[in-house]
Amino acid sequence: MKLSWHQLLGCGLGKDEAVCRECWSQFLTYSPPHCRGCGRTTEEEPFCLECQRWDQKLGWHLRHQCIFQYNQAMKEYMHRYKFQGDYLLRKVFSGIMTAKVKQEEADVVVPIPVSQSTLLSRGFNQVTGLVEVPLATPLAVVEQEKRPQSSRSREERLAIPQPFCWEDEHFRQILIGKRVLLIDDVYTTGRTMYYGAALLRQAGAKSVKSLSLAG
Repeated sequence: MKLSWHQLLGCGLGKDEAVCRECWSQFLTYSPPHCRGCGRTTEEEPFCLECQRWDQKLGWHLRHQCIFQYNQAMKEYMHRYKFQGDYLLRKVFSGIMTAKVKQEEADVVVPIPVSQSTLLSRGFNQVTGLVEVPLATPLAVVEQEKRPQSSRSREERLAIPQPFCWEDEHFRQILIGKRVLLIDDVYTTGRTMYYGAALLRQAGAKSVKSLSLAG
């Protein structure tokens, strides 16, 4: 079912509500058993096959949580919010995303960055728009990473080398011995999160967890 602006934002509700129950029911969470790596439902306990492959490749795995499934309703939401630039739609999930971030009690919260070209064309970073907490922005997208992730196949995403670099070398110092939470809007293959987490771990972070709105 297509979700209109009126359905998603407003719905004639009270001042403190963004989405009616009927609309909200279309956004689904994951049922147990959960993968200890990506947080999605899996029958291959304790880790799904995707996370097992990452562990074999890197020798460690993420401790990630997806709040919602990346189902059709979420895809339509992301299309409007992220790609059509409906920035007000951040209000639909900013409350729950912010609450989840605070629950983690991290010392430092780091959003996945977007490229300068994306920031100029879209006008905002969709990740930072989803949370209302202080953020550290030590990561930047390397200039070669021009093509949007959403336009790549799974195989193409996994084949790309490290897409991130340090925004400024001094940022590395603030991460030493800190509990870091890495946040993104959507978790798919895990590549974005793993490469971001790898840099944070190399900088000396005490621990790195990750969280996404959907996956």
